[in-house]
Amino acid sequence: MSDKIYRTKKSTKEKTWSSKRSKISNRRPPNRHAMEGESESVCTAAKKLKLSKEDHGIEVNESFGYHLIDFVAVFSALSEILVCKQCGKNVTFTQASKRGLGFKLVISCKGCEKVYINSCPLINNAYEVNRRIIFAMRLLGIGLNGIIKFCAFMDLPRPIYQSCYDSIVNNILIATEAIRTKCITKAGEDEKIMSIEKGQMNGITVSGDGSWRKRGFSSFYGLVTFIGLSTGKMVDILVKSKYCKACEFWTKKKEAAEYEE
Repeated sequence: MSDKIYRTKKSTKEKTWSSKRSKISNRRPPNRHAMEGESESVCTAAKKLKLSKEDHGIEVNESFGYHLIDFVAVFSALSEILVCKQCGKNVTFTQASKRGLGFKLVISCKGCEKVYINSCPLINNAYEVNRRIIFAMRLLGIGLNGIIKFCAFMDLPRPIYQSCYDSIVNNILIATEAIRTKCITKAGEDEKIMSIEKGQMNGITVSGDGSWRKRGFSSFYGLVTFIGLSTGKMVDILVKSKYCKACEFWTKKKEAAEYEE
């Protein structure tokens, strides 16, 4: 009797296991587009970040973008299969006017003048890619030294130097402050309109929240925000700091003439 019960349980177990296995094996493996595609099962906070084009008037050009390539491997292969359209002679590809990650692509042949092509768009005669990598790294909390290490590990050209880095950071600060002011102003106007529609005539209702960079009370940076009750948009923000990198830098040069200036 015990053997019969054992055999029955064993067969049932094997049947269940094989059934589960067959269901798993029948699943179609996702392709690379499905793996990288956007998932709909995201959290509420992520859904709020999906801002509509109608609200912000942002048009995205899908054809624009950056790609990392091996210059020698790619353009050596192109030199083997391409010829000059004007004279029919072989062409070569070199680099010129290197500044940070930007450069000019030089197309040369023996019968025609050299052709220069910028590797990226220009912003006031400066390569846009240098400003973009600094902006991206600053969003990640990485400064110039981190950018230098990243470029070294990725076998990329050395990025810009300190003076140019400071200039770009200042330009980014001016641009982000302008965008922040515009967005907060619009959010306040939207909140006021919705509050009036709900019959609230004496101002708007907001909720406040604060945060800081590190846990505990050791952080040098903190911020506080006010969020509109009706729209859920941020209507004001204030960032406070107990530490300044520029002040620390100039403290070491109190005796220098540059400090007096």
